[in-house]
Amino acid sequence: MRFIAIDHVHIYVDDLDEAIQWYKNILSFEITPRFKFWFEQGGPLVINNGDAYLSLFKRTTQNRGNTVAFSVDKTSLLQFKEHLTSCNVPISVIDHEVSLSVYFTDPYDNKYEITTYDYFEL
Repeated sequence: MRFIAIDHVHIYVDDLDEAIQWYKNILSFEITPRFKFWFEQGGPLVINNGDAYLSLFKRTTQNRGNTVAFSVDKTSLLQFKEHLTSCNVPISVIDHEVSLSVYFTDPYDNKYEITTYDYFEL
């Protein structure tokens, strides 16, 4: 499987309004309009600066740390899902309405997401 790019990183924050301002003022990130519906439904607030995306989550019970999400095409997502299963790596699959993602952790509890936006082709 070949990754297209790092798609986004999950960032857990204690104060969402403060984080929005910090990422805007310091790193020039803006709220991404096409993904705002996720936030309105209780999910992350996606912000971007060009092709760099961050998903801001209000920290509730999460430990410090992030989730790195890699972007792939639909064939690679399905192949990687089978690969993880054959290696006995526990996964969860989430339908995000505009993308499909496979979540897993490495042996050191680092979190990863493999996601495809070839959503309507699956």
